[in-house]
Amino acid sequence: MRWILILLVAVTPFGRLVNAADPDFETTVGPLLTKRCLECHQSVNPSVNFAIDTAAAMLAGGDSGKVIVPGSPDQSLLFQKINAGEMPPERNGHSRRLADSEIEIIRQWIAAGAIYPEGKKL
Repeated sequence: MRWILILLVAVTPFGRLVNAADPDFETTVGPLLTKRCLECHQSVNPSVNFAIDTAAAMLAGGDSGKVIVPGSPDQSLLFQKINAGEMPPERNGHSRRLADSEIEIIRQWIAAGAIYPEGKKL
């Protein structure tokens, strides 16, 4: 009975076991999104109608439809755009491409189920 309880606690809403190596939203993913994406993708007048400041907004997607496929970074438009260096876009002719380590954090987060704490607002 104890093992069942442990497994229930350690499974994400998408049915994937939580791994200690998965990026933590509060300490890693959220601050990264705030620093590198929130400027253009907040709820008030979001670029391409895609906001990232709440779980509901992020999972709803934008003009291109859903941008995150939890568990599948390669099928997630968010990861594709970041990985290709298209997001964030250039500013004044200068690349604002995320560092490889930042891209990897987003990849791992999506692969782990793109867990975004309910009620959290960036």
